[in-house]
Amino acid sequence: MRVIDYFDRAAAIEPGRACLTSDAGSDNFAEVGRRTHQFAKSLIAAGLAPGEKAAVIGPNCKEMFECILGIFRADGCWVPINYRNATAENVYILNAFDVDFVFYHSQSADQVATFIEQCPRIRRFIAIDRPLPGHRALRDWLGPYDGPAPERGGRDDIVTISPTGGTTGKPKGVMWSNLTWQTMISNQLVSQPSRAPVHLVVAPISHAAGVIGLVHMFNGATNVVLPGFDAQAVIEAIGRYRVTNFFLPPTALYMLLAHPRVREGDYSSLQYFYHGAAPTSVEAIRKAVEIFGPVMATGFGQVEAPASCCYLAPWELAPDGKISEDMIGSCGRPMLNTRVAIMDDSGALLPAGQPGEIVVRGNLVMRGY
Repeated sequence: MRVIDYFDRAAAIEPGRACLTSDAGSDNFAEVGRRTHQFAKSLIAAGLAPGEKAAVIGPNCKEMFECILGIFRADGCWVPINYRNATAENVYILNAFDVDFVFYHSQSADQVATFIEQCPRIRRFIAIDRPLPGHRALRDWLGPYDGPAPERGGRDDIVTISPTGGTTGKPKGVMWSNLTWQTMISNQLVSQPSRAPVHLVVAPISHAAGVIGLVHMFNGATNVVLPGFDAQAVIEAIGRYRVTNFFLPPTALYMLLAHPRVREGDYSSLQYFYHGAAPTSVEAIRKAVEIFGPVMATGFGQVEAPASCCYLAPWELAPDGKISEDMIGSCGRPMLNTRVAIMDDSGALLPAGQPGEIVVRGNLVMRGY
């Protein structure tokens, strides 16, 4: 299966369900799906060949998700770009990863001016939210809906190149195929069964929140998109939208827990509050369970084996609502489609309880750099 097939499945099951919601309004699955067909056909007409790269850069907004889905439908390759990166780092990524198209929000216009000068390979820039000098707005660039886009691509096509953190040098491009996504989607949905899920998107769509949001969308979830992290806005949104699923990195979780009104929120709808991307302090986990209830979940993954190598479910962290002291420091168990082991320096697998290097096997593992 292709990534976009999972969206189409969700849209076919409940086309009238809200897909993307923000302060600007709400769009159902049928509406979003139609625009992804327009998007893909416009990309193909503009010369995007299968496997060519398209980047999306900007703050959180509904259109970010639509751009990503449209790239997938055109059998392009999505390159996530963090608009908070230094411009020089993003110039390096765009050039090193051979990006051909850039979709950008007006808040990234200053960076884009540099991209135009320093990234000669890029053939087309399209503004997401409004027209800008020399660049058409997305709504004007899209052709009219005149039927579905052609189906292109297959299981082994590379559809995402995700930059590494660059902690040991320049960022490397990690290749995910449709099969990588299929494995990740299966792992996540098996681990977090939910009926009529509503997912709150607060962390950057260009990072883990975008991937997690897409996975929930493929399960028919409504994604409620906030422009960024604001503790008061998060507290209000959870109750207002009856949020069931939520992700925060530890730094944002600490700020949320420290907010003076955090105990005033209505969290009765929450089923899964996932914290990850870095270890969370045990003290913060205890306080989070006290405030939000037995809904906290975490896991282990990395860009090279995205998002879901191991998973600690809420019912394992806090069975019967009380924290298990044996599990509170754990990142959980290996997930359904992923083998995880510990290896010594000689390459031998170690028995339980022995320290060593974490090694992962399965279709989740990247296709390479």
